[in-house]
Amino acid sequence: MRIIVCCVVVGAVAVAVGCGDFEHRAARGGDPEAQYNLGGLYETTEDYEKAVDWYRKAAEQGHSEAQYNLGVLYNDGRGTAKDTVEAGKWFLQAAEGGIAEAAYALGVMYDTGDGVPQDLVQAIGWYKQAAENENGNAAFNLGVIYAAGEGVPQDDVEAGKWFRMAAESGDADNQFHFGMICARGQGVPQDPIEAYRWFARSAARGNEEAAQVRDRAAREMTVEQLATAVLTVEDGEVPDDQEDLADWYTRGTDGNEAEAQYNIGAALLEGKPVRKNTVEAANWMRKAAEGDFPDAQYQLGSMFADGIGMNRDDAEAARWLETAAKRGQADAAKRLGDFYAEGRGVSQNNVMAYVWYRRSIDQENIDARDSLERIKAKMNRDELDEAERLVRDW
Repeated sequence: MRIIVCCVVVGAVAVAVGCGDFEHRAARGGDPEAQYNLGGLYETTEDYEKAVDWYRKAAEQGHSEAQYNLGVLYNDGRGTAKDTVEAGKWFLQAAEGGIAEAAYALGVMYDTGDGVPQDLVQAIGWYKQAAENENGNAAFNLGVIYAAGEGVPQDDVEAGKWFRMAAESGDADNQFHFGMICARGQGVPQDPIEAYRWFARSAARGNEEAAQVRDRAAREMTVEQLATAVLTVEDGEVPDDQEDLADWYTRGTDGNEAEAQYNIGAALLEGKPVRKNTVEAANWMRKAAEGDFPDAQYQLGSMFADGIGMNRDDAEAARWLETAAKRGQADAAKRLGDFYAEGRGVSQNNVMAYVWYRRSIDQENIDARDSLERIKAKMNRDELDEAERLVRDW
């Protein structure tokens, strides 16, 4: 569906400021710029009849903006009887004077047959003139025409060129539409990163659907893809969690920061804001664990223990859990206690299970209390004394 919003007045608000006695005298003296400015003043105060009068005076002297604005008032029937034929006459003069909005308005008129005979060839010509002067709606309409093959050979590549130009004009809806085209690869290379960029730009301009699609797209991307996309859009165009991920990726790769690597792994495990990928999560957790980050060491041990993102390996799990527990990671200490109690990855040893449960409790992990009571019930006096001695000497 093409954009058929025909025309909007240009310059009326801007010229309304500062129109004093001098401007009135200049307008009455025949100055077309002053007449145009006075027309804008009356338009902003909704005195459309006087606006038409002063725009006409300027338009008859060849003032292009006045010609266009006069056409808009005739087209809308404000300050004068609605007359699309008369509107078309003024749009033509304004378009020939280089007003892109007027060329677009003529394109719409020829496209719809409103005020002029319907003629798609003429419409395309005027749309192109407007689009080449940065009118995004005209560019969008050309994209629709080439995509559908209306009056021209169907050509997705040509359509993609015009849709891109429409998006670059800054309109949120056109940006969202071009993002969808990039996501599908219709007339342009399929590119999730480019699609995300356009969704983000559209969302930043208030398009709520684009925001939802942007976030869905993020959840289908790899960490590298999302980080690349986020780092190429403007500040404030993406949610905090996606911006954080891009920052972690930069610090985790360029700076080799263990905490950033852990955060990436956690995001991949959760599947937010990127696609869940346990194998990649394990890779990032290993980097962070080898960088001596206790939470990553605990998480990596747990992943080895549960076979998440890798083959289950109890001995390797116990090694990483002990590394984390010795660094004060309370959850790791509790799980290592479980391993000693069960004989998983280590020789079964109630004394060491007791020691690690106590270490976990001392670090305020109340979940270890029940486990401690269960293991105490299985221990004799000598074992309890040995366990307490090890706790004191730690």
